[in-house]
Amino acid sequence: MAASSTNVIQAILQAQYTDKIEQALACLRQAQPPLDTPENITLLTQQAPYADKIAQALWRLSKTQPRLDTQENFILLIQQAQYADKLAEGVECLCWEPRLDTQANFIILIQQAQYADKISRALLYLSQAMPRLDMQENFILLSQHAPYADKLAPVLLKLCQAVPRLDTQENFNTLVQYREFLQEILNADIVNQQAFDEVIQNINTLTQSQKVAFSCGSHSRLGANSSLRLFFNESLSDPQNLAPMIFEFLPKAH
Repeated sequence: MAASSTNVIQAILQAQYTDKIEQALACLRQAQPPLDTPENITLLTQQAPYADKIAQALWRLSKTQPRLDTQENFILLIQQAQYADKLAEGVECLCWEPRLDTQANFIILIQQAQYADKISRALLYLSQAMPRLDMQENFILLSQHAPYADKLAPVLLKLCQAVPRLDTQENFNTLVQYREFLQEILNADIVNQQAFDEVIQNINTLTQSQKVAFSCGSHSRLGANSSLRLFFNESLSDPQNLAPMIFEFLPKAH
């Protein structure tokens, strides 16, 4: 009886998502060797709502050298089906640089599946740097700080657009180090290396002294909102105990 119910559910899914399943089946047939086995078709049907996303990711994997549209990777995609479209975007960026489209890097993307698209966008700007910074070491750095990758991307773009350009390896390392302050860095008036260094120094000042955090609120780049956020996020601080100090320093913040 249970088996019969399962078959009915699968039949309903197949009917509802026929087009998506057909897209994925076409990609399975084109793999070398073909992956359209009964077992894989069953797995695909079970993930029918995401079948088109899986198809897109498989197609991207077929374009790598060597091809990565393998049985092993199909199973990995099935396991991360809800993020298959993000993985497809990530794989596409890896394909831009032949050194990066490896099985090991695909595994890294799988491990960060929900951020794979964010990693790829940041990697895009690294590929546009002079000289190009889309190297293996930096891909690993991005994956290690994946939740911040989408915030890194616009800051990297700003560094690429600076005159003279600030898209250096040293500055990228600095951005990763100060990943929690990317919005402050993005809001800064970065026009040269000295200005970029000044922003970083101001962030250091804010994080090293609570009183200075409020007294320097007039700084156009780092205002009171940033100071308040830092004040409350201080790991050793109890917001309730700090209330009197907050009111003492508020008039000095702009």
